[in-house]
Amino acid sequence: MRAFLVSFLLTGSILPGALGKGYDPLVVDPEFRAQSRDLTVHDAARNRDIPVRIYLPANGKPEPVVLFSHGLGGSRAGSRFLGDHWAARGYVAVFVQHPGSDDAVWKETAPEERMAELREAASLENFLLRVKDVTAVLDELEAWNKSGALASRMDPGKIGMSGHSFGAVTTEAVSGEMFPMSGTSFTDPRIRAAVIFSPSAPRSTRACGRCSRPDCSP
Repeated sequence: MRAFLVSFLLTGSILPGALGKGYDPLVVDPEFRAQSRDLTVHDAARNRDIPVRIYLPANGKPEPVVLFSHGLGGSRAGSRFLGDHWAARGYVAVFVQHPGSDDAVWKETAPEERMAELREAASLENFLLRVKDVTAVLDELEAWNKSGALASRMDPGKIGMSGHSFGAVTTEAVSGEMFPMSGTSFTDPRIRAAVIFSPSAPRSTRACGRCSRPDCSP
């Protein structure tokens, strides 16, 4: 049901009628299996590598794009059901992995120390890295769409953003959230729609260290 609601919202917000008259998100080829590609975006300005996994729809024409930002301790390999679901319905699904708040935080850590490491990774620093990751990935998608294996596979005018937990916070920040107390904005105007899973709401003007927003406190 959650995947259906996401598909419905994105369909209504990004591409009304773009998939053809009579489009039904529940009607798909039962034999379809999304093709996925693991790539790396290099942000030269920050000397930072950002792993991505891209799920491709069946046809080769330009299609709407949905980015997904994982929660704290996750990776590009998580929530595959969403990548398969979106690709089956004609979306290019781009799953972004954020170094510093991904599964590397806990994988090599003793079980009794993992929660402490995760709490430390839920920082303002990693929040800022994440929002810049989204911009860097969008920039690279534009380049990939012009040449190479992904040329003309994406419609740059129809881009949606999504994320879970820390990824929801990331999604809100780049999709139009306002920070009036600090005058800060991380909005990327290329994002036309957003769907968030397990978000948290800002409540004051200082960082809380829990959800990592610049204007949130417990």
